[in-house]
Amino acid sequence: MSDSDDERTEWDQLSSGLIVYFADNVLVMLMATTSGCLGQALFTTLGMGALAVNSLGVVFNFFLTLVLYQFASTKFHSLEDEEEAAEEELKEEKHDSRNLLKVWDEQVLQTEAGQAAIDATKAIQANASSGYAHMLAMLPWIIIVPMNNLPPAFSLMIYKKFEDESNLFKTASWTFIMFMIYLGIEIVTARWYASRPDCGAKCESLGTFLLNSFNHSMLSGAGKSLHLLEVVFYEGLMNEKTDSFQLQAKMAESALLMLGTWFLLVHTWPRLTEETERDKIFKSIITTVTVYSWAFSFVNNLWDLFTVYVPNGQIWYWLLMAVLVLVALVLAKYSEFNFYGGPGRASAGFGLMLCWAVDFGVWWAWAQVMADIDGSVPTGFFPSLLVNSGILIALITVTCLVYIFGDVYTMAHASHHRHKHVVVK
Repeated sequence: MSDSDDERTEWDQLSSGLIVYFADNVLVMLMATTSGCLGQALFTTLGMGALAVNSLGVVFNFFLTLVLYQFASTKFHSLEDEEEAAEEELKEEKHDSRNLLKVWDEQVLQTEAGQAAIDATKAIQANASSGYAHMLAMLPWIIIVPMNNLPPAFSLMIYKKFEDESNLFKTASWTFIMFMIYLGIEIVTARWYASRPDCGAKCESLGTFLLNSFNHSMLSGAGKSLHLLEVVFYEGLMNEKTDSFQLQAKMAESALLMLGTWFLLVHTWPRLTEETERDKIFKSIITTVTVYSWAFSFVNNLWDLFTVYVPNGQIWYWLLMAVLVLVALVLAKYSEFNFYGGPGRASAGFGLMLCWAVDFGVWWAWAQVMADIDGSVPTGFFPSLLVNSGILIALITVTCLVYIFGDVYTMAHASHHRHKHVVVK
């Protein structure tokens, strides 16, 4: 093979990988954030508290996820059945030598053109079925995003309850309790999910899929709660309760958290034992909670920096997100086409932090876009439903098309290397 062929092959792998990376970490978050904002926008007009509104939003997204799961799983099984039926039919025709027409058909199919047609058909079916499987793996985020609105609502209740206290000790204590509750539920549900026979399957049963969605929501909630606990500690160190962005203090906070997270992800958590399944689950949980907590804090400070101090900050923020995606492309070039880094610890740690910086960064920015859109439409249930659902349908359509017509090998490679928080059998 010539050098040009090698370069073309490398570029094909990188370009197809970039498309899947963009879909997994940008399009999915746009879709999940839009659906989360849709639930909030529909129920805000009812005049209820933040916790009630967010809870109803979770319920709405739960049923939306069920509809999408039913669509994707039905399509997946249909394509799998068609592929199996076609293979069985070819086997039967191959062994049936009594029908001359079938023998002639078999000879035609064995020609180069006929075989190419078969291969092309199989490739299309494999792409589509793998696309629906990849879509099913991403669907839990439609539940995870609105579920992440609950810890801030709980935190607000804690702040209000102890707002007359002279210090933040009780606020910190109850926030820590909230974190431990989320973490305890996550540990139990992670073990339960890992014990399911179809855990990690291309198309999990509905019960396993919902358990995975809840499990990942608890995991993300634990990361969010730990971030909120860090916020309380920050306010305690600053000796004031404030929502304003203090540039120097926040830069110091971000730098310290980034260095601490890097040390844990690269030099500490990789050394934890993996001798048993429970060891593997715990290691995966503690790793993911660490990077989630850091990403929540990093993106929150980054967003405040751009929107407070940078003229036209939202535009520059989106450009930075695009740059981070291109950084992932460079990382893949020097990491055996793995957009999540590796095989070295430093490369894998960087890829993991980069991945969630992109995910949560897009989440933050698009939530603001949706808030601006909701603020520009007439107040009411049906206007919000019409506008938000239109945007959501468009994003779902684009994401589905990317997955259905994406490269099978690339999606399998991305699914294998994208960080998973539970042991998959």
